[in-house]
Amino acid sequence: MTTRTDPLRLGLLRRRYLIDIEAVFNVIRRNLINGIVNEDRLGIGQVGKVVSNARYKGALNKDKVVNTFEWINSLTASTLVQKDWTKALVKAGHQRGILRGHTDYKGLPKDEVTKKIQSEFLKGMAVKTATLNNLQNVAFDYLEGINKEMGNQITKSIQTGLMAGKTKEQIAVDIVDRVDKIGLTRAKTLVETEIARAHSEGVLDSLETLGVTRIGVNVEWVTSNTPCELCSVLDSVILTIQQARGMFPRHPYCRCVPIPTRSRSNRIRLKNRIEKSVMEEIPQSLRKRRKSIKEQRKRSMWQGARN
Repeated sequence: MTTRTDPLRLGLLRRRYLIDIEAVFNVIRRNLINGIVNEDRLGIGQVGKVVSNARYKGALNKDKVVNTFEWINSLTASTLVQKDWTKALVKAGHQRGILRGHTDYKGLPKDEVTKKIQSEFLKGMAVKTATLNNLQNVAFDYLEGINKEMGNQITKSIQTGLMAGKTKEQIAVDIVDRVDKIGLTRAKTLVETEIARAHSEGVLDSLETLGVTRIGVNVEWVTSNTPCELCSVLDSVILTIQQARGMFPRHPYCRCVPIPTRSRSNRIRLKNRIEKSVMEEIPQSLRKRRKSIKEQRKRSMWQGARN
């Protein structure tokens, strides 16, 4: 069975944080362009336009270039690396997961009594912070890694531009390209993936509190008419709560989500399906050389590969 709807039901929440991250990168772009072009922090002036490449390199103020690198690192870190932002993102996804788990198991509240019961349940779940704190730390570490890699790419762009005798305007264009293709692209992936991860762990926390012992991953794994091979092979497997920890999302931008089930687990089928999913990670060009499932398990970034 396939569906074109989003099993996570998090479209509005994702868009909210994607808008936030776009705004952050707009500020970064604007400040970088202003600093490089208008303030001429590299000390290029018009040199790149009027003298030879050799003279251009010799005319640069090396201290000013170093100071510019430090300024860029400070600018991107202070603008992008915000712990409160990742905390809010993860908390929102986790809370939605708690609610999702309750409604999947108990159904939607039908009257004031059941609404009150659900409300009390959600309040009680709010104090369960162990999962939440771990997820928030993971998301923040990813954000720091994005900023570090983006900074490295910006530095390389500046160095390459200076060596090539580019103007400050040309260097600014190269920098913005790195900001978009490295920084913004990965930050968007972080938003999509970490909200999904927090949501799924919230579902598991909710179901565990409700006494659910088995998790189904059937229809929800197949989210389109052309489902990805990593997810579709896991359709119909049954997991315990502990086995399901870290299984979701299967990959960046994954829409899979745990759902309660009364079916019994099948350990052999689970093992075979996980192995097949892990092996699907191997690029076609490497399949002949990398045949060992044990080797691929070690390479895999998916926590479920260790189940």
